[in-house]
Amino acid sequence: MWRASQRPRASLLEDAGRPLQRMGTALEQLHVKRPAVVSALTGLTGMRILRASAQGERDPHALARFRDHRGTESAETIARALQGTWQPEPLCALPPSLALYDSDHKPIRDGDRGIEAHLQGMA
Repeated sequence: MWRASQRPRASLLEDAGRPLQRMGTALEQLHVKRPAVVSALTGLTGMRILRASAQGERDPHALARFRDHRGTESAETIARALQGTWQPEPLCALPPSLALYDSDHKPIRDGDRGIEAHLQGMA
């Protein structure tokens, strides 16, 4: 069961990485220095910032408030890194890529719940 469930999961994860790459590219084109302060785009801080940006937030200080309190960087450091150009062309890629990322992860989460239920039944 475990090995058989991991093959399709690996394919789903690979497919789900493509929208993430598009979002990272869009941030690079916006001259946002996210890797300097937020190591994982899919982490709590990174996803909060992405979601707020996709909804129209551009103020670096407002975006920096989305940081996870457990992070090592201060809100001021994150705000400095988020002072990008915020041009409309790269920003157009964020909302659809984020929607694809979310829709690609739903079957992964569902599959993980099924695996977890199966393993609980074996215990």
